[in-house]
Amino acid sequence: MKKHQGEKRVRIGDWITPPIFSEFQNRRIAFLFGKSLFNITNIQFNIHKINSVTSPHSHPDFQIIYYSRGFGVQTVGKEDFEVTPKRVFFIPPHTIHFFNPSSRSVVEAFTMRFEIILNLGKNLKKVKKDKEMQELAKFLFMKEPRCIVLTVQEAKEVELYLQKINEILAVKEFGYLIALKGYILLLLRLFLLSAVRKEKDVQPPTRAQLSLLKAVSLINQNLDQPIRLKDIARNCYISSNYLQKIFKRYLGKSFTRYVNESKINYAKELLKTTTLSIDQIAEKCGIYDSNYFTRLFKKIEGCPPSHFRKSV
Repeated sequence: MKKHQGEKRVRIGDWITPPIFSEFQNRRIAFLFGKSLFNITNIQFNIHKINSVTSPHSHPDFQIIYYSRGFGVQTVGKEDFEVTPKRVFFIPPHTIHFFNPSSRSVVEAFTMRFEIILNLGKNLKKVKKDKEMQELAKFLFMKEPRCIVLTVQEAKEVELYLQKINEILAVKEFGYLIALKGYILLLLRLFLLSAVRKEKDVQPPTRAQLSLLKAVSLINQNLDQPIRLKDIARNCYISSNYLQKIFKRYLGKSFTRYVNESKINYAKELLKTTTLSIDQIAEKCGIYDSNYFTRLFKKIEGCPPSHFRKSV
């Protein structure tokens, strides 16, 4: 790996599949990993060709990039990684990245973005007995990108799943979403299993990390209600001050900021996918003062909710 030197970049892409599937984006899909059941949400994925340098960008959620064809350099943060077929990149949230294909190389890549909600339950001691869950929880807290090379057999499985996904989307027969969900889960399982198996010196997640995961899960499950720091802290069996420190340490923002951003993200989805009034959407976000909701939305998004709805 070598340090990256900045240069001007332009993005040109040839999408093979639509970049966002609204049918999946707002769904929670149950996913069994080891002995633990998770929910996957905010799923976005696509398969596309790249024939020019992509522009630097980041995402608020995890991203997996699998390169099936071509060569180039994947820049993540300030580091450059060589790209060859069968390489998989795991990119943490809010991490700037871009791709530069080799000269005359046509690159084909599968990208997947998602959020995992861990159902930790009340007894965190039971979590520490589940080795697979420990490894995944640790993996979800990574601050540095990961790059792995799939085995020949793993790559064959990925290619088979991608072929099936394209076949399903080409026809879209009755019940196609069920089949599509199955192949998405198979892909995600393969990528995550390969990653955690290749991780060295995996340490169990700390109690602070597990408490944060549970707090985030509780917030996501109760966006339609007022959410108070002391209530979440009580359900995590820790003090309010300690929970506030955990959010600052691992997420770089306050508890209140995280809650407000989560509510506004939920509001954005409702604005895009429903005809509910602004007042009704505010209530569905657990905010019963529509004027305050509008001010909060504008503070976070830079425009009032009415303008956002017109722009999408």
